[in-house]
Amino acid sequence: MGTIEYELKQMLVKKYGSALFENITKVGMNKVKENFTIMYNEILNYLSNSNKTIVLDVTQLRFINDAKIIKGEFVALRPSLQTCVSQSRERFIQNNPQATAEQIQEYTQKRTNILHQLNPIMNELLAQVDVLPDIKDSKVSFDNVAIQDFLLENARKYLEIIKNEYGTFMSSEQIQFLNQLLMTNCVEVNLNGKDYSLNQANEINDSPNITSFEKLEELRKLNVPLAHGGRVFADNKIHFYPSVLLAANPNLSTAELKQKCDEVLIHELLHFFIRPESLDITNMPELKGINNFTTEGLVDMCARDIQQKYGLFSHYNSEYGSNVIFVREALSNISSLSERMQFVFNGSIEQIYQQTSTAMYNSYQQFISARDK
Repeated sequence: MGTIEYELKQMLVKKYGSALFENITKVGMNKVKENFTIMYNEILNYLSNSNKTIVLDVTQLRFINDAKIIKGEFVALRPSLQTCVSQSRERFIQNNPQATAEQIQEYTQKRTNILHQLNPIMNELLAQVDVLPDIKDSKVSFDNVAIQDFLLENARKYLEIIKNEYGTFMSSEQIQFLNQLLMTNCVEVNLNGKDYSLNQANEINDSPNITSFEKLEELRKLNVPLAHGGRVFADNKIHFYPSVLLAANPNLSTAELKQKCDEVLIHELLHFFIRPESLDITNMPELKGINNFTTEGLVDMCARDIQQKYGLFSHYNSEYGSNVIFVREALSNISSLSERMQFVFNGSIEQIYQQTSTAMYNSYQQFISARDK
């Protein structure tokens, strides 16, 4: 053992005792991960003023509790489970030339079982690493207070417009909630998307209905939006992240940031009131995405109608154009405007699709076509 390694181990044993080095079979995975994190942080601190490079192999990385503590470059080169088992088997044979076929088979099976237990842990770590760029503090700066004050003032104007245009189609509870929003600070401009990313990553990782691989895929697709509604943090606030705009164009002025955020404000406000009950598609995989697709179409349809009537944002161009085209076409099968808008503001997804389907128009089939374009 080299001098530095010896000094480090002596320091760790003196500070935490030899139990810090107990193996996984004795203390279990959770304790090993806890101990390894302690050791890793202590080693980082011990070598903070040196020029030494710390290299962790994939076996050690599996014991990291939180990817955010990893310092420096991260390069993941992962062989398949089959390759890992094969390499372990070959090493066992080399180290135990007298081993019988039964002993080799027993070791191979034991090693396979261990790797199958450890693989999801590595998937979880890689999933955490994938979202690290989004949760690091933003390097751009902007006047979030000025933008927030501007959006809050406009939010109150837009809420009054929404009440005037759609209040007759809302329930008494929705009107009461709208009046409450008028009296509160319903807009928050965040400096970065750290809290959003962590919230979404935790939600994905805690989901009991998807596999580790599916979680990894979902986390890889996770991006911070320009804005989102109050459901994410259950705080009845619209959150804005101008840093997303600045990441793409660092030269945007405060005035330009205000305008771009303002363009989506009506859409986000309408999400407070257009929340159709979701359709359970557990046994209908062909309808994947129907709830979100339809809701966004309904919301953006109403937002576009307000903007056109009041001469707002003539260049507005959201990503929900195909959603809007579909819901307008489907809703046209309901002749009564009042009935149509009652479904928009108080109907369920199932009711909307049942009421808009006719002998010549199957709303479910039309959704699939619109979704897959």
